[in-house]
Amino acid sequence: MTDHTCPICGAGFTSESGLDDHCWDAHGACHYCGTEFEDRNALYTHWLTVHEDSLSNEARARATSEVGGLTFRERLAHQGPVGAVANIGLSRRQVLLGGVLGLGGVAGAALLGGSGGGKSMTEHAAATSLGTQPTLGPSPSAAEGTIVAFEDPSCPACARFERSTFPQLKSELIDPGRVSFVFRGIPVVYPWGDPAVLALEATYNRSAEAFWGLKAFYYREQANIGIETVQEVTSQYLADQTDVDADAVVSDVQSETSRDAVDVDLQASRDAGVRGTPTFFLFSGGSFATEIVGPQSYDVFANSLGM
Repeated sequence: MTDHTCPICGAGFTSESGLDDHCWDAHGACHYCGTEFEDRNALYTHWLTVHEDSLSNEARARATSEVGGLTFRERLAHQGPVGAVANIGLSRRQVLLGGVLGLGGVAGAALLGGSGGGKSMTEHAAATSLGTQPTLGPSPSAAEGTIVAFEDPSCPACARFERSTFPQLKSELIDPGRVSFVFRGIPVVYPWGDPAVLALEATYNRSAEAFWGLKAFYYREQANIGIETVQEVTSQYLADQTDVDADAVVSDVQSETSRDAVDVDLQASRDAGVRGTPTFFLFSGGSFATEIVGPQSYDVFANSLGM
């Protein structure tokens, strides 16, 4: 049984180690997200910063033995200030005090939305074509803060964010009208993510409510979905749980009707420097605050927005 699929060519493997070997030998790439690297050292650093929560004990030990324990400066370069601080265990009180433990004012300011060179949301690559994207909460132009999320429905780390952090963000910041949450789907992990984001676009064109329901369904049922079944389970969900024409959505997926919309999100992710999912760009008061990589906690998002 091939439970492990190459994110680049779709080849299947019976073990994670087999998939890892294939991705590196055939593509020089990460088997989690498909990002390409020049050498194993860079790959292992990427593992420890971007995919730390997904690593098996064996993979973690292998990576650590090669590159050693990562310094704060290395985490800062790969994860941004929020991720770097989160991974050395600062408490919320320490963060609000401005980044103690020798981190200085840069990290503290970034966590409170003071970094990013003052670039406005309209100038930032992550916010390209923002008005056409699925959005919860107030309009980004009217919100105190905006989170632009680059996610893949097939990404396990995105599913962890959906389960552990997103519900609290929604109840405490989005639903009360303080924060705008913008979803941008990019298929970069497993092959079934591509038809899934096409289905999400096709669904959103018909019903925003059905779109958010389908997104949650994908993350909830992620372990049971594959490239062979994604269209079937999508059709079944839409037919049973929504008023959307399920057959029409599947037809749009097969004809790639929404390919241009997906390509816009992919291009925005490249221009913004996204190297894995989930990646979040946070804006406060209309200006860029910071970038968060991975399924970080609610407090990391709230602190970064100064809320």
